[in-house]
Amino acid sequence: MGTQEHNSVHPSRPLAGLLGLVGLCVFASGCPGTLEDPDRFKPVATSCALQIDVETDLFAARCGTTNCHVAGPSASAGLDLASANPMVRLKDLPELSCTQRPLVSSTNPRASVLLDRLKGTPSCGARMPLTGDPFTQQEIDCVEVWINQTLTGTNSSALEAAR
Repeated sequence: MGTQEHNSVHPSRPLAGLLGLVGLCVFASGCPGTLEDPDRFKPVATSCALQIDVETDLFAARCGTTNCHVAGPSASAGLDLASANPMVRLKDLPELSCTQRPLVSSTNPRASVLLDRLKGTPSCGARMPLTGDPFTQQEIDCVEVWINQTLTGTNSSALEAAR
Protein backbone atom coordinates (compact mmCIF):
# COMPACT_ATOMS: atom_id res chain seq x y z
CA MET A 1 0.00 0.00 0.00
CA GLY A 2 1.46 3.45 -0.89
CA THR A 3 1.49 6.61 1.12
CA GLN A 4 -1.53 8.80 0.87
CA GLU A 5 -1.05 12.48 0.34
CA HIS A 6 -2.81 14.70 2.79
CA ASN A 7 -4.16 17.78 0.98
CA SER A 8 -6.00 19.46 3.81
CA VAL A 9 -5.25 23.08 4.64
CA HIS A 10 -5.05 24.29 8.19
CA PRO A 11 -8.33 26.14 8.92
CA SER A 12 -6.62 29.31 10.25
CA ARG A 13 -4.54 29.94 7.13
CA PRO A 14 -7.37 31.23 4.88
CA LEU A 15 -8.64 33.46 7.69
CA ALA A 16 -5.16 34.91 8.28
CA GLY A 17 -4.75 35.53 4.56
CA LEU A 18 -8.14 37.24 4.37
CA LEU A 19 -7.36 39.44 7.37
CA GLY A 20 -3.99 40.36 5.87
CA LEU A 21 -5.64 41.29 2.58
CA VAL A 22 -8.26 43.44 4.36
CA GLY A 23 -5.53 45.15 6.40
CA LEU A 24 -3.51 45.87 3.26
CA CYS A 25 -6.58 47.36 1.53
CA VAL A 26 -7.34 49.61 4.52
CA PHE A 27 -3.71 50.76 4.70
CA ALA A 28 -3.49 51.37 0.94
CA SER A 29 -6.73 53.35 0.78
CA GLY A 30 -5.27 56.13 2.93
CA CYS A 31 -7.25 58.71 4.77
CA PRO A 32 -9.79 60.52 2.62
CA GLY A 33 -10.60 64.10 3.45
CA THR A 34 -9.07 67.54 3.40
CA LEU A 35 -6.75 69.53 5.59
CA GLU A 36 -8.34 72.22 7.72
CA ASP A 37 -5.31 74.48 7.40
CA PRO A 38 -3.02 73.49 4.51
CA ASP A 39 -1.02 76.73 4.99
CA ARG A 40 0.53 75.30 8.15
CA PHE A 41 2.61 73.00 5.95
CA LYS A 42 4.04 75.84 3.88
CA PRO A 43 7.49 77.01 4.89
CA VAL A 44 7.58 79.95 7.28
CA ALA A 45 8.78 83.14 5.64
CA THR A 46 12.20 84.02 7.05
CA SER A 47 13.04 87.18 5.16
CA CYS A 48 11.27 90.10 3.53
CA ALA A 49 12.38 90.16 -0.10
CA LEU A 50 10.94 93.65 -0.57
CA GLN A 51 13.18 95.32 2.04
CA ILE A 52 10.32 97.45 3.35
CA ASP A 53 9.25 98.61 6.78
CA VAL A 54 5.97 96.79 7.40
CA GLU A 55 4.73 99.30 9.96
CA THR A 56 5.13 102.38 7.75
CA ASP A 57 5.15 101.06 4.18
CA LEU A 58 2.24 98.63 4.58
CA PHE A 59 0.23 99.26 7.75
CA ALA A 60 0.34 103.07 7.88
CA ALA A 61 0.33 103.60 4.10
CA ARG A 62 -2.24 100.99 3.07
CA CYS A 63 -4.27 100.18 6.19
CA GLY A 64 -4.11 103.35 8.26
CA THR A 65 -5.73 105.54 5.65
CA THR A 66 -8.92 107.60 5.80
CA ASN A 67 -11.96 105.62 6.98
CA CYS A 68 -9.88 102.58 7.83
CA HIS A 69 -7.45 101.73 10.64
CA VAL A 70 -6.45 105.31 11.47
CA ALA A 71 -5.31 106.65 14.82
CA GLY A 72 -8.08 107.83 17.11
CA PRO A 73 -11.71 107.01 17.82
CA SER A 74 -12.73 106.70 14.17
CA ALA A 75 -10.50 103.68 13.55
CA SER A 76 -12.34 100.88 11.80
CA ALA A 77 -13.11 98.07 14.28
CA GLY A 78 -11.31 100.23 16.86
CA LEU A 79 -7.97 99.07 15.44
CA ASP A 80 -5.22 101.65 14.88
CA LEU A 81 -2.57 100.48 12.42
CA ALA A 82 -1.33 103.98 11.59
CA SER A 83 0.42 104.84 14.87
CA ALA A 84 3.85 103.57 15.83
CA ASN A 85 4.34 100.13 17.38
CA PRO A 86 1.10 98.44 16.25
CA MET A 87 2.12 95.11 17.80
CA VAL A 88 1.00 96.35 21.22
CA ARG A 89 -2.50 96.74 19.74
CA LEU A 90 -2.45 93.42 17.86
CA LYS A 91 -0.76 90.85 20.11
CA ASP A 92 -3.23 88.37 21.57
CA LEU A 93 -6.19 90.72 21.03
CA PRO A 94 -9.21 88.53 20.21
CA GLU A 95 -10.93 89.20 16.91
CA LEU A 96 -14.59 88.70 17.76
CA SER A 97 -15.80 87.82 14.26
CA CYS A 98 -13.21 85.03 13.96
CA THR A 99 -14.27 82.83 16.88
CA GLN A 100 -12.13 84.76 19.34
CA ARG A 101 -8.86 83.98 17.50
CA PRO A 102 -6.22 86.64 18.20
CA LEU A 103 -5.28 89.26 15.63
CA VAL A 104 -1.66 88.21 16.25
CA SER A 105 -1.14 85.01 18.18
CA SER A 106 1.97 85.05 20.35
CA THR A 107 1.84 81.25 20.68
CA ASN A 108 1.05 80.39 17.04
CA PRO A 109 1.86 83.35 14.77
CA ARG A 110 0.80 81.52 11.60
CA ALA A 111 -2.73 81.20 13.05
CA SER A 112 -3.01 84.97 13.41
CA VAL A 113 -6.20 86.53 12.06
CA LEU A 114 -4.10 89.36 10.62
CA LEU A 115 -2.31 86.98 8.23
CA ASP A 116 -5.53 85.16 7.44
CA ARG A 117 -7.31 88.41 6.51
CA LEU A 118 -4.52 89.47 4.15
CA LYS A 119 -4.89 86.31 2.06
CA GLY A 120 -7.26 86.10 -0.89
CA THR A 121 -9.79 83.85 0.83
CA PRO A 122 -9.68 84.27 4.60
CA SER A 123 -11.29 81.58 6.76
CA CYS A 124 -13.34 84.23 8.53
CA GLY A 125 -14.22 87.85 7.91
CA ALA A 126 -13.37 89.87 4.85
CA ARG A 127 -10.08 90.11 2.98
CA MET A 128 -8.09 93.17 3.94
CA PRO A 129 -7.62 95.78 2.78
CA LEU A 130 -11.27 96.16 1.83
CA THR A 131 -10.44 98.76 -0.80
CA GLY A 132 -7.47 98.97 -3.09
CA ASP A 133 -5.21 96.20 -4.25
CA PRO A 134 -4.81 93.12 -2.08
CA PHE A 135 -1.42 92.46 -0.52
CA THR A 136 0.91 90.44 -2.73
CA GLN A 137 2.34 87.16 -1.45
CA GLN A 138 5.68 88.94 -0.95
CA GLU A 139 3.97 91.59 1.18
CA ILE A 140 2.17 88.90 3.21
CA ASP A 141 5.54 87.17 3.69
CA CYS A 142 6.96 90.48 4.96
CA VAL A 143 4.08 90.80 7.45
CA GLU A 144 4.72 87.23 8.62
CA VAL A 145 8.43 87.99 9.08
CA TRP A 146 7.53 91.23 10.93
CA ILE A 147 5.22 89.29 13.28
CA ASN A 148 7.83 86.62 14.03
CA GLN A 149 10.67 89.11 14.48
CA THR A 150 8.60 91.47 16.63
CA LEU A 151 7.38 88.65 18.87
CA THR A 152 10.90 87.29 19.33
CA GLY A 153 12.51 90.72 19.76
CA THR A 154 14.65 90.54 16.62
CA ASN A 155 12.86 93.30 14.68
CA SER A 156 15.12 96.35 14.93
CA SER A 157 12.47 98.92 13.84
CA ALA A 158 9.98 97.62 16.39
CA LEU A 159 12.66 97.58 19.08
CA GLU A 160 13.58 101.20 18.30
CA ALA A 161 9.90 102.23 18.50
CA ALA A 162 9.50 100.50 21.86
CA ARG A 163 12.48 102.39 23.38
